[in-house]
Amino acid sequence: MSRDFSVYLHAAKMPAPPAWRAEIKQQGFACDLDDDFDPLTFSGFLPCPVEEKISGFEYYARELDDDDFAELDGVQPFNYSITFCAGSRPAETMAALAAASCLTKLSGGVLYDFYSGEMILAEHAVEWAKSQTA
Repeated sequence: MSRDFSVYLHAAKMPAPPAWRAEIKQQGFACDLDDDFDPLTFSGFLPCPVEEKISGFEYYARELDDDDFAELDGVQPFNYSITFCAGSRPAETMAALAAASCLTKLSGGVLYDFYSGEMILAEHAVEWAKSQTA
């Protein structure tokens, strides 16, 4: 089963990829995010090996539109969405969860899990992601 997540954030708070990669490691995820990309313009497959095995996820960055603002129901003034699409392999889900939760934490954003419909705040994102991979 595939899993999709979106992180809603303000573009001005997007961390540099090396800082994002370091946060993933600091939080204890066995993932190694590729950090050679522009996080506000990149779309496509983003490598993120898990336990030194090939893995990653589809990554889509875009500005929010009126439908997004309505769905967020005024949670906070965000202007960007980063979507992570993991395939059916557990390593892909782990990579996407690690990347999405750490991005949420670093940016002060909100993580949305399309599978459960849950909206996870920045201060709970990493803990929530770890509970999903246990």
